[in-house]
Amino acid sequence: MKDKAAAEEFLEKLLEMCAAKAKEYDERTMLRAQEQAAIAEAIAILNSDAAFESFGKVKATSKEGKFLQLKSINSHSSDKDVRMQTARNLRQSKAWSKSIFLAKVASLLQAENPFAVVIAEIEKMLKLLAKEEAADDEQFEWCKKERADNKKTLGEKISQIETLEGAIEQLTNEIEDPKTGLKVLIANDEQSLIENGEAQKKETTDRTEENLEYQANIANLQEADGLLKKAISVLKVYYSKIVKEEAFVEMKKQTPPETWKEGGYKGQSGGGTDAITMLEHILSDTQTEEKEAHEAEKTAQHAFEDSMTSLKKEEKELQENLAKLRVTLAETEEELLGKKSEHKATVAEKEAIEAYLLKIKPGCDFITENIDTRIANRKDESEALKGAMKLLKESPAYQTWVAEDHNETLGDCLEICKTSGEAKVKCKACLAKVSIPGYCAGHPGTEGC
Repeated sequence: MKDKAAAEEFLEKLLEMCAAKAKEYDERTMLRAQEQAAIAEAIAILNSDAAFESFGKVKATSKEGKFLQLKSINSHSSDKDVRMQTARNLRQSKAWSKSIFLAKVASLLQAENPFAVVIAEIEKMLKLLAKEEAADDEQFEWCKKERADNKKTLGEKISQIETLEGAIEQLTNEIEDPKTGLKVLIANDEQSLIENGEAQKKETTDRTEENLEYQANIANLQEADGLLKKAISVLKVYYSKIVKEEAFVEMKKQTPPETWKEGGYKGQSGGGTDAITMLEHILSDTQTEEKEAHEAEKTAQHAFEDSMTSLKKEEKELQENLAKLRVTLAETEEELLGKKSEHKATVAEKEAIEAYLLKIKPGCDFITENIDTRIANRKDESEALKGAMKLLKESPAYQTWVAEDHNETLGDCLEICKTSGEAKVKCKACLAKVSIPGYCAGHPGTEGC
């Protein structure tokens, strides 16, 4: 975040600097063009034959006056000839209509300024052209690099945005998909957990009811068993007495009572064993039914326990899975929030780069589109200025002026230096204002020491 803030601060300052620089450059270009047009127009007016003829008749524009004399109808001195020829060469150069430098030099020449002033001015202009070219090159390279770097960064941001949008879509699907989304899976597990709990509750209720029915049934069967056993026991005791009495009567061989006669009341002695057999059969069935009830209860209990074990296991798995899904949902939502935040910041960075490129576009378009023309124009200007300086320096008038200027530097030592030669010790000692032995002591290699 600190790096981002620093980069944004630098970018803001850079934008302000670039805006100021572009404005200054535009103003400078406009002023230069206006100045160039004005000077060129003035020189063209002053350089006409009508102007030469008029100025020649006016004292203020004569040779003795303060104003320059551009042309003489009569013969010119060699100094004027070289100045006029140099100015004419400048006006005829390809760069004349595009350069205020050439117009200024021509003006200096026509004003008959000393050669030193003119040459110094030409050298100054050449330095300015070189400086301007360096500034153009710097701006051109800066624009080229700045655009390339920012376009590269812009491409990276666009790629990041596309990647983030894909990630956001994927994460949203992981959360919200109506079939496989985390929210749906959690809702399904929560519903399954509710159904599992209801199933456990129902099976427990059903098992309790079945067990109560079983206990009631067993109680009834056991009661029936007891009753049957008592009944069988009573019947057996009863019928066993009847059998003994019959045996006793047979043994006494007495005449039986009237009621004992055939056709008399004998009770159930004859079919007593059948009743007991029937009761015993019912007792056996009752005991079998009780046994089967026990087995059924045992089987039902085991099935209940197995079912509850399975439901408990399913419940635990659902709870564990639900906990995992909720953690995953929280993590996925957090990741989605981060991706959305990153997407927003990246979009802002992309828009800032686009705005910056749009802001530097006018200045950079100008230098990019005109760099070759400006180089060619400067080349023409430089060649014209160098040609003018060469023409001046090769002229006899300039050579004379150089010699005279050099003689002035020799001062009182002029005659000595001319007689002995400037390389000799006599001249050098004179210029140094020391004795010859004194100069030789400090410069033993000087000729004449």
